[in-house]
Amino acid sequence: AGPDRPAAAAALLSYPVAEALAPYRKLVLTLLAVFALGLVVLVAGGLAIARNLTRPLRELAGVTRRVAEGDYRSVLPPTRERELADLADNFNRMVVAVQEREGRLRHQAEHDADTGLPNRLGLASLLTRREIMARPYAVVMAEVQQLPELRTVLDHQSLNALLRGVGERLERLCGAPVTRVATEAFVVLIDPEPAPDVVASIIRNGFLTPFQVAGTTVDVGLRLGLVDRDGAPLDLATLLQRAHAALDRARTAPDGTAWYDPSAQGAHERRLSLMSDLREGLRAGEVQFAYQPKFDCRAGRITAVEALVRWHSPTRGFVPPDDFIPLAERTGNVRHLTHWALEQAVARIAAWRGEGHELAVAVNISATDLADRGLVGRIRDLLQRHRVPAPLLHLELTESAVMDDPGRALDLLGSLSGLGVRLAIDDFGAGYSSLGYLKRLPVDELKIDKSFVMNLAQSEEDRILVRSTIDLGHNLGLRVTAEGVEDAATVDLLRGYGCDMLQGYHIGRPTTVAELENLLREESHV
Repeated sequence: AGPDRPAAAAALLSYPVAEALAPYRKLVLTLLAVFALGLVVLVAGGLAIARNLTRPLRELAGVTRRVAEGDYRSVLPPTRERELADLADNFNRMVVAVQEREGRLRHQAEHDADTGLPNRLGLASLLTRREIMARPYAVVMAEVQQLPELRTVLDHQSLNALLRGVGERLERLCGAPVTRVATEAFVVLIDPEPAPDVVASIIRNGFLTPFQVAGTTVDVGLRLGLVDRDGAPLDLATLLQRAHAALDRARTAPDGTAWYDPSAQGAHERRLSLMSDLREGLRAGEVQFAYQPKFDCRAGRITAVEALVRWHSPTRGFVPPDDFIPLAERTGNVRHLTHWALEQAVARIAAWRGEGHELAVAVNISATDLADRGLVGRIRDLLQRHRVPAPLLHLELTESAVMDDPGRALDLLGSLSGLGVRLAIDDFGAGYSSLGYLKRLPVDELKIDKSFVMNLAQSEEDRILVRSTIDLGHNLGLRVTAEGVEDAATVDLLRGYGCDMLQGYHIGRPTTVAELENLLREESHV
C-alpha cells in the first residue's frame, strides 16, 4: 500500500460442512426409511394382487392344455372375483359345446350316413374296447346278393331303407351290433356260443321272409363269410381281409356260407406273386406267342393266325395260360399283357409283310380291356408306327365280355371298327349272348366254340347247332370260323355248311414263327 492509500484488510471465514449438514441428515434418513417401507409395501401388495389374479389364469391355461388333449372333465375352481368367475363360467360353457360338437362329429365319422349303422371306423372303435379284446368272438360278414339288380328298381331313399332294414334284422337275429363296412357288406361280432354255423343258419332262415319297401315286396339273399378270432386280437385290416376272403369262398359255396381258410390265404399270396412274376416276365422276354393257323376255305390257304400266349418262367417252368390269364383279368394285370400282345402282334404282321406274307394276326382282348379308354389310341399309334394296314389286325373277345357292359362295348368296338381293325366274337354259343345286341355290334366274324365242333361228325345235335350258327352269321353279314377242327370228316361237313374259316389241330397246332413259315410254304394244308 502507498502512503496515500490505506492498507487493505482481508478476513477468512470457515465452517465445517458436516456440521452444516448435520441438521438435515436425520431428515434424509427418515425419508429413505419411508421410501423403503413404501417400496416393500408396494411390492408385497403387488405380489398379493398378482397371486390372486394370475392363479385362476394359470389354472385356466392348465385346463386349456387338458382340453386340447381331449380331457373335458376338468373345470375351473370357483373364484370370488366376478370378472374371473364370469370367464370361468364362459370357458366351461365353451368346453361343453366343444365336447358336444366333437361327439356329433365322432358319431358322424363312425356311422354310415345312409343307414345310421356303425361303419368301418365304428367297427375299429368296437374292436378297441377292452371287453371285446378280452373275450373270444367270431366274425360274420354278410353280403347282399341282389344289390346291383335292386338299384335298378329302387330309388336311393328306398334302397337305403332296405339296407337299414337288413342291418336291423341282422342285429336282431345275431343279438349283437351290426356295422356296415361296404355298400353291400355288413359285419357282426358274435359270441362263439352258439356255434357260428348255427348263427349262420339262423341268419339264412331269418332272411327267408321278404322286406316291404315303398309298397314293394323285396326278397334279400345273403352270402356269409365266417372268421374265427383264434384267441388272438385282430386289427381292423386283418379282420376285414379275412372276412372278405371267406366271403369270396362263400360266393361259390352251395349254401352261400364259408369259413376263412388260412391255407387259401397262402394260395392267394402265391397268386399275387404270380402276377408280379408275370409283369417281370413280360419285361424279360419270358412270355412269347405261339401262332395257330386259320384256314380260309374259299382261298384254300392259311390267311390268318391266332396269337396264343405262352409263358416259360425260369423259376416256375411252363405256366399254363389257364393259370395266369383269368387271374390277370381279375386283378387288372391283363392290361399289361394286352399292351405287350398288341405290340408283338403288330410287329409280327409288319415282319411277315416284309417277307411277302399278308398274314392277319388275331389277338384276344378281355372285358377289362373294354374299359381302357386309351386302347383305341394305342392301337392307332402301333399301326401307324409299323405301317400295318388295320384289317390285318384282328381282335377277338368273348360274347360274355361284351355282355358285361353292352353299352360300353358298343362304343369302344365302334371306335375300333372305325380304325379298320377286324373284330370277332370268340367262343360263340358258350356264353349268354343277346341276338339283339349281336346285330348291333360292329363285328366282322363269329367263332363257333370248339365244344360244338369237336364231335361234329358224331353228334346230330351239334350239326344242327353249327349249321344254324353259320347261317345266322351269314345272314348278319359276318364271316364264320369254326374252332376245334380235329379231323377230315369235320372239315368236309363245315365246308358243306359254307363255313368260311377253320381252326384246330387238324389245320395246325399252335407253333413257332419258323414252323409256321414252313407250313405256309406247303402247297396244301387240308
